[in-house]
Amino acid sequence: MKKTSIGLVLLPVLLAACAIEGVGFDGRVNAYRNAAADGREFAALNRGAHDAAWFVGWCGAIEPHFRRMSEQHARVDRYCAPMQANPNDAEPVRSDLIAYLSSGNSYAIDHRDEVLRGLGISAQLQQAQAQQLQAQAMQAQALSASRPIVVQPNTAVHCTSTRFGNQVNTSCN
Repeated sequence: MKKTSIGLVLLPVLLAACAIEGVGFDGRVNAYRNAAADGREFAALNRGAHDAAWFVGWCGAIEPHFRRMSEQHARVDRYCAPMQANPNDAEPVRSDLIAYLSSGNSYAIDHRDEVLRGLGISAQLQQAQAQQLQAQAMQAQALSASRPIVVQPNTAVHCTSTRFGNQVNTSCN
């Protein structure tokens, strides 16, 4: 029973960890994946020279996915500014940003999976507790069904009636 209590106490902590900055771990994983997909799509559709406009477009493709994740959004802005200002030296900066975002994606996936495992364990504990309570109720029911039913003998009822004009009052003991 103590393990169940501990699991139920930790559940709100696990759930709170999911809602960092209003974006759960699934939201973070989706943001990283969608940003990577949009960045690849922009690069595939704009195969021309990687000038300042190209980097503005590439950054514009990935940036919206991080608006609700302030740290990552700030990082994207810090990396994109020098890429756009100096496009000749921007490719290594872009590679570093991609590596950072890829690492963030892995981190979000790992933490999401930990939380889901924790929720699964909590659900299993709750299910086991419910099954235990159901088994106890069934045992109590079986025990009460096996006991003989004792019926008290019916004692005689004694009633007294009194008449007061047209009205009759009766009381029984």
